[in-house]
Amino acid sequence: MPILKILKSNQQIEVATKKVVIGRHSGDDLTLNDAKSSRSNTEIEYKNKKYFIRDRGSRNGTFVNGTKIEEALELKYGDKILIGTSELEFIKTPEKINLELIGYEIIEHVASGGMGKVYKARQVSLDRTVAVKVLSPKFTSDKRLTENFINEARSAGRLNHPNLVQVHDVNKDFQKDGSVVYYFSMEYVDGQTIKEIIRDQEKLSYLYTIDLLIATCLGLEYIHSNNLVHRDIKPDNLMLDSDQTLKIADLGIALNVEESTGEDITEDGQRRVVGTPHYISPEQARGRKIDHRSDIYSLGATAFHMLTGDTLYDGDNARDIIKKHVNTEPRLVSDVESKVPKLLSELINSMLAKDIKDRPQTAKELREELEDLKLRLQKNATGFRAGKQKNQHKKSPLMFSLIAVILGVIFAFMYLFLTSVNTDDNIKNINNNNGEQNNDTMAILQSQISQAQNLSDQNKYEEAINIFNKLKSQHPENDQIVILLKKTKVSRDSYNSEKIKNNFNNAYTRILEEAQSPDSSNLLALESKLKIFINKYKNTEEAKQLKKELKTIQKQIHKEQESSLLLNYQNEINSIKGEEKQIEHLKKNKKRFYQKESKSWFDNKINSLNHKLLEQVRDANKSARNINAHINANTFDFAMKQAKSYLENYEYSVAKNVILSKIADIEKKANNFKNGIIKKTNMLLNDDFDSAEAKLIIESNLSKLEGTKAHGSLKGNLNKILSVRRLHSEVCKFLDGSELIDLYPITEGFKEVRLKSKTANEEKIDIQKVYDANTNKERTQKLSKSWSSIDRAKIYKIYESVLRNKKSFKKYSKALETFKKIFKVKESDLKALD
Repeated sequence: MPILKILKSNQQIEVATKKVVIGRHSGDDLTLNDAKSSRSNTEIEYKNKKYFIRDRGSRNGTFVNGTKIEEALELKYGDKILIGTSELEFIKTPEKINLELIGYEIIEHVASGGMGKVYKARQVSLDRTVAVKVLSPKFTSDKRLTENFINEARSAGRLNHPNLVQVHDVNKDFQKDGSVVYYFSMEYVDGQTIKEIIRDQEKLSYLYTIDLLIATCLGLEYIHSNNLVHRDIKPDNLMLDSDQTLKIADLGIALNVEESTGEDITEDGQRRVVGTPHYISPEQARGRKIDHRSDIYSLGATAFHMLTGDTLYDGDNARDIIKKHVNTEPRLVSDVESKVPKLLSELINSMLAKDIKDRPQTAKELREELEDLKLRLQKNATGFRAGKQKNQHKKSPLMFSLIAVILGVIFAFMYLFLTSVNTDDNIKNINNNNGEQNNDTMAILQSQISQAQNLSDQNKYEEAINIFNKLKSQHPENDQIVILLKKTKVSRDSYNSEKIKNNFNNAYTRILEEAQSPDSSNLLALESKLKIFINKYKNTEEAKQLKKELKTIQKQIHKEQESSLLLNYQNEINSIKGEEKQIEHLKKNKKRFYQKESKSWFDNKINSLNHKLLEQVRDANKSARNINAHINANTFDFAMKQAKSYLENYEYSVAKNVILSKIADIEKKANNFKNGIIKKTNMLLNDDFDSAEAKLIIESNLSKLEGTKAHGSLKGNLNKILSVRRLHSEVCKFLDGSELIDLYPITEGFKEVRLKSKTANEEKIDIQKVYDANTNKERTQKLSKSWSSIDRAKIYKIYESVLRNKKSFKKYSKALETFKKIFKVKESDLKALD
């Protein structure tokens, strides 16, 4: 959908398929704050897939590209519209570009085709503008097609000729989403395609077309001499640069003659016809082997389009058109466009022969025929430049002005020389030649001639000519009236030529002065004026001079726009929290800015933030030394609190990592400290199961491990010891007052244990078999009557027997398991006692 943009304010509106009204009225679709515009001044309407602009009878009119429009006019992208003093531009909706290629800055999307898209870009390493063609994503998954794409572009890259668009580079790149793109970069041609010229002019003159065909043949000769076939010659792929030099584009699909067919085979075996339906050769359409004569056919179809404004064949779809190339004989160009000479029409018809043997056999042969035909049709070639030849097709408006002035002066002198009489003499001669007319008629005639002369003296030539034409019709036999009429026309032409010259010079002088002393608040309007002048007076020296001024103005515009953009970005970067994130954002966005001042600001900002980050690292290392002091003093609780506090203060990942490494060090040292305590307390427990010292050691050191993982582990160990002690105390409550060690006699004969009972009756437990059995430990050493020498397996069995008898086993089962783990009771010893 196109956009209509007010250049000064950047206000814009999308031009949909409905009618858009522009004017000073608040109810208009696009309201102009412009006193010189009218209410509902202009309208733009969408008809037959085109946009038309029409003035709605406004006071000051509507101008398109500097020309006042009198009726509905078709709009084209890039057209400048003047309504009152407001300048607007009719532009294409910019496409959002997500493409990123290493070494290139993508500027804008410029064209699309069946194989992919073309972008305007800047090659960073050489700081030059290039065109980048990207293979369509629908083809990138096919390995065979992508390999062909790369190989063909490399072949084209070896070509270098004035009539070819030079291929620079071919490669592939990966995007952020993980997809791969295949592309090649080439020379950027700042000009028009032949298709665009046909669109603007509807059809081309036959001499101009011959010049274009000769230039194309020069390029094709070079391509074919390198054993390549282009395979897609068409108006879209023929371009004229700013010097009017023809360039053949899209060499990326050119293929070696030995390998060339009219189709590509995809990786899955599918056939894909290469070429454009309106210009494809019959053999190419059939998918057969092709050679350079296929390019000659496509050039013939292109020539038909140039001369007639229509394509060779039409159809409801591509398949219908391709079938006609194979089966239907072509029309003669001269039958469609009678102005085209028959000889040229027949030559083009031979280029379109179905059988390749009936066509011109080489591009050189065709070029020579065209050159010979051109000389026969007109010796003075029209303005076109092939390769390095000078363009003569479009004369400078200033040159026309000068020629007109010179001719006017010559005619004036001729007239004075031939007549050598003044107006009164002419009137007398008229009187003498018409002596038979009555005095009244002569008086009227003299009055009318005097009136015409007075109008001519006032530079009102058209009114004077109208009078003389009327007199000529009334007095056809009077030669002097004819002479006066010619004199007036010569004066008019001289005056108009001088006026054109003066207007041109005044316009040039005025706009040059503006460009050399620009108003910084009105640069966009000045840019628009320069472009309109340059476009209107192409190829004049003045236009070339103003092109230089335009570049200077555009640089200034870009500088001011970038300054505003940089100011907004500075506010944006200051809103981002954390120096590290700011640096990442700066590095990512730096390439968006091109001005020296902007780049300098980015570099200074990044250096400043890097300095702050280094300061954070220095502070973090200092903090780490403080933490080490607490670690060395075994005050791990203080060390951990300090480390977590420091961690909150640092945002830089490197500084955080310094502290995080210290936290890991704290955990490691604290764990070693805990293991030492457990080892020490276990030794005490082996000597005296009811050791209060072991409990005291753990409790006194537990606080030092606060905040570490070791704290929870040591606390769990303490809880296990306490649970086993509670188990021991519980069992002793059920016994007859003896310590448990007394139940483990050294001598034989002890048969039972008396337990305390809540009733008067005493209950007995027969644990004879526990005492009679020998564990592995008892088999290997002599036991003394001490806690350390008691076999823990027998103690476990006594615990278990007592608890089961008192129905408390379930309550203390976990404590019993803990006892087994602390004193490393083996299952094999327990089984030996069963």
